[in-house]
Amino acid sequence: MKNEVIIELIKMALGSKECTADLIAQPQTSYENPLLCKHVVVRARNAGVHIGTYKANVDGCILLEKSNRIWQWEGSFTLSDVSQNGIKRGRVGVEVENLLIRLQDIGEILNLTENAREKIIKHIESKMS
Repeated sequence: MKNEVIIELIKMALGSKECTADLIAQPQTSYENPLLCKHVVVRARNAGVHIGTYKANVDGCILLEKSNRIWQWEGSFTLSDVSQNGIKRGRVGVEVENLLIRLQDIGEILNLTENAREKIIKHIESKMS
């Protein structure tokens, strides 16, 4: 059952140009998530640091759209600083269209400013590197 919900969520995200409340099949709380459809930085205990668009929180997982993993960075000391000011140098993985991360693995989810995002994605490594 859980896998069916996740698969349906991915199908909905792929077919949707806009982020809507319909993407949240099972909200975790009764209030609307202020980070929904925003660029975020996610620190996962076992999966590392990712940036992407927070599309949904469903069935024990979060869904990030157009995400990149940050392998290494310089120019910011804390992840909060990375989320607000970006990085000066670093290693960033190529974009993954849809990424599911289990909620048990999430350490923190931070809003990502557009300025910081632009500074981070400048460091994406090509598949050939």
